[in-house]
Amino acid sequence: MKTDSLISTVEKDRSLTFSVQKALRLLQAFSMEKPEQSLVELAARTGLSVSTAHRLLATLEAEGFVTRAVGNAHYRLSIKVFELGSIVLHGMELNVVGMPVLARLSIETEDTTYLTVLSDDQVLCIARIEGVKHLRSQFLAVGRYLPPHAGAASKVLLAYLPPERARSVLTRHPLPAYTENTITDPDDIIDMLRLVRDQGYASSVEEITRGITAIAAPIMDQTGRVVAAVSLSGAASRFAPEHLPSRVEKVRDAGYQISARLGYFPGLTL
Repeated sequence: MKTDSLISTVEKDRSLTFSVQKALRLLQAFSMEKPEQSLVELAARTGLSVSTAHRLLATLEAEGFVTRAVGNAHYRLSIKVFELGSIVLHGMELNVVGMPVLARLSIETEDTTYLTVLSDDQVLCIARIEGVKHLRSQFLAVGRYLPPHAGAASKVLLAYLPPERARSVLTRHPLPAYTENTITDPDDIIDMLRLVRDQGYASSVEEITRGITAIAAPIMDQTGRVVAAVSLSGAASRFAPEHLPSRVEKVRDAGYQISARLGYFPGLTL
């Protein structure tokens, strides 16, 4: 009897674990591009049956994690998910120490500044300060991802990875061309990453959006490991050759300031 009871407990625990995993898959099925989805869409995107998806969504709705859009049966994430995300962002040391530096850089240059990190081989924007010269066509918002093969921040974050991991990121998925300036050959990108490491910054000239140029520099923690990138983005005309050196210096200095606040000092890494 004790053995039967133990087996039953293990099976219940396993079933509960699978249910949690499936519920998390449903939450992760939402995106900036698809903020509202029907039951059928969510089931298809997660590989769940419609009945299982419906049961889990009912639980998530009861707990306040999803809600249904007014006027239709589509589901969307609730404000509770945003609140949890805000707790994470406010608790991130990088975000806390980086925002004042990001704001100062934006004020000095009048352009938009960003903090980005590598998350599951994707480049995620975790902070943004909009400059007074902001353009509506600028690509990146908080919570959105940059393509790993294009953009100044992506180059910085890939440049300081072990070479084999950088190549893995670049060869795992297709590399689409967003403009005629987008580099899509992994070998060419790998060659460019060497230059990024040598000069300590990366630039992107209309690689993702026409008319937009960006500069990015690495941010290091107390161990000397690159954990993020700080970048400056604006109209290509504002990054003309005569203005570029001063902007590069400002971005690299911003990267150093944030690194120092994280405990990084050259020659004193742990």
